[in-house]
Amino acid sequence: MMWHVSVRLALLILLPTLTTQVGFAQEGGLANTLWRTQKETGWKTSATCKRSPTSVVAFTKCTGDYVGLCGTIRALNPSDSQLQITDLSQLSDSLNPYPELRKRRVVGIKIFANLRARGDLLVGDGYSPCRGRHGKICMRRISRRQLEQWACLRSVGCDAEPGLFCTPKYVWTRIDGVPEGWVGN
Repeated sequence: MMWHVSVRLALLILLPTLTTQVGFAQEGGLANTLWRTQKETGWKTSATCKRSPTSVVAFTKCTGDYVGLCGTIRALNPSDSQLQITDLSQLSDSLNPYPELRKRRVVGIKIFANLRARGDLLVGDGYSPCRGRHGKICMRRISRRQLEQWACLRSVGCDAEPGLFCTPKYVWTRIDGVPEGWVGN
């Protein structure tokens, strides 16, 4: 009798962990979640990125021409922006390489697409509005509520750990809602 109670208790403890790991393998466990960038981690390296505000990104399952997971800028923090703009809702994608997209608003831009699990990583396509560049991105969980994103030399890709050929760029923290006072939709 005691053995059955122990087995049931063990299953109750392990089952949530196993389902979380399966979810991460399939889609990163990120669908329908919000994540905030952190300036204090030093990821803003170019002059335009140092001035850009911290953002909240919503991860959802991709639709249309995209597969896997997508991430869209949902809100911007007006208190940490050094930009000379009074209304962040009007901040545009002015550095976009495609002239027809330079007037679109930053809030609402899809910055991640085609994110798919590859081992313990999420690999996909990324876009940086503060640089106006597209590229491949690599992400992994560093804790239950944190993700690390990095960029690697093209010849290395996401096969290398952050270090000599790969630079950590962002640390993302999961949040339960857009903070009060942030500009977004």
